[in-house]
Amino acid sequence: MKIWLLFVLLGVFFFCQISGDGLMVTLFYESLCPGCQEFITKQLYPAYPKLEAYITLDLVPYGNIQRTYQNGTWEFECQHGPKECTINKLEACGLAKSEDMGHKLEFVYCVESSAENQADVNTIAKCASKIGLPDSEILQCALGQEGNTLLGLLGDKQNLIAPNHKYVPWLEFNYKHDEKTCEDALTNFLKTVCTLLNDKPDVCSNYNEVPQY
Repeated sequence: MKIWLLFVLLGVFFFCQISGDGLMVTLFYESLCPGCQEFITKQLYPAYPKLEAYITLDLVPYGNIQRTYQNGTWEFECQHGPKECTINKLEACGLAKSEDMGHKLEFVYCVESSAENQADVNTIAKCASKIGLPDSEILQCALGQEGNTLLGLLGDKQNLIAPNHKYVPWLEFNYKHDEKTCEDALTNFLKTVCTLLNDKPDVCSNYNEVPQY
């Protein structure tokens, strides 16, 4: 069961070819990381509707977690404390239970905006409405074994794709990390993606082209 779930979470990493000149964008982050919240709410969320036909987005709410496996379950120690572990699990549950990336990002945006405003976990769980689920279902998942398993699988995924990540938010484009490209994307995601795309949407027409990554 765990192996099957890992393949689902890995998604396009092994089996799906990005069509045309599309770009794979993978974001590794933590729910209570201020820099992650700022990037998601100020850069990624507003840019995504303009770019969704040209990029494949993968969100991995894991980051700098330390973990041990004991008695058949994961024990997590999150950088920003136990609340962050719970919110990471909320996001892991929501991302696993929705198939539409637009809805997934709406959910994550809601969670990160609420977390940024110091909302409690029960309030944050109401963001489940963004993916058409009751908050009770997301809470049950996050606080139970399912959420523990899903977060553990995200850890496996991060260790496989970005084993040497040094900080969050950590961005990879087509499964490659470049410090300058990441730095640029964190301050202007739309412009950075436009420079990386071969088949550029109209929204990119205002940006000067730079050498491609």
